[in-house]
Amino acid sequence: MWGSMGRLTTKYDVLPPLIALVVGVMIALVLRSLLQSPGGKAWVTLLTAAVLVGITMSRGLRVAARYRRLMRGRCATPSCRGVVQRSEKMGKGWVVCPTCKKYWPEMAGMNFRLTART
Repeated sequence: MWGSMGRLTTKYDVLPPLIALVVGVMIALVLRSLLQSPGGKAWVTLLTAAVLVGITMSRGLRVAARYRRLMRGRCATPSCRGVVQRSEKMGKGWVVCPTCKKYWPEMAGMNFRLTART
């Protein structure tokens, strides 16, 4: 499962958590240097960690939803309601959604749905 989810991860899933990490750490360091009380420094650290974990989890859940949709034979694009089929143009290891024309990696154990389209 984890290897298949890794194939579905894009740069748009990885970049926001990395940017949030860099910006969050810089803001946290500035705020920690301005605060005098140890309690305030702890709150800044906890708040920064909570935001970073939240952003990372939201991106991880997005990839997991994409994985679940593909494993059920549906297109992984959130706005598309099509089903995926094996592609002859892309070769083995890829599936295509005839509705939105997007290609996705084929994973072991995918349940393909029967459709009236040819």
